[in-house]
Amino acid sequence: MAVHPHKTGGYRAYKKIHGVEHQFYSLDENIALQKQQELDQKSKLAKSLKAKPMFAKCGRLIGARIYLDNRPSKKTTIKMRVQLSINGKQRHSEKTYLGLFEPCWLHAFEAWRNHYNLTPQDVLDHKKQLVRAKQLYIQDVSRLEQKGNTPPRN
Repeated sequence: MAVHPHKTGGYRAYKKIHGVEHQFYSLDENIALQKQQELDQKSKLAKSLKAKPMFAKCGRLIGARIYLDNRPSKKTTIKMRVQLSINGKQRHSEKTYLGLFEPCWLHAFEAWRNHYNLTPQDVLDHKKQLVRAKQLYIQDVSRLEQKGNTPPRN
């Protein structure tokens, strides 16, 4: 934002940072401009320090999904895809469900963990959320097995 003249005869520097409004009033325009630059720098720093969300509101991992591949050449297969943006470029990998959920989960979990640079301690801190996400994905696989009429392959 820029410095604006205020009805009191002075100037106002304004910036909203993480939902908190910061305002500064001054009679001197140069002082208000300096304060505005400080507020802009604080806002930029606050945005850079804000953590990226790792879980969707529904509880699943950001970027990971289970879907039914209905292409004729694939004969109705269930796949787990992890699609993440790395330096502005979309990267994805897939794992086909072959009757066992664990290999798909490990594939998705490793890609997700590496993307967010999580340490083992970070993973332990999110254990409840990860267990919930895994349960949701297992439910998705079950629904897709019923929908696609594909018996689990052993």
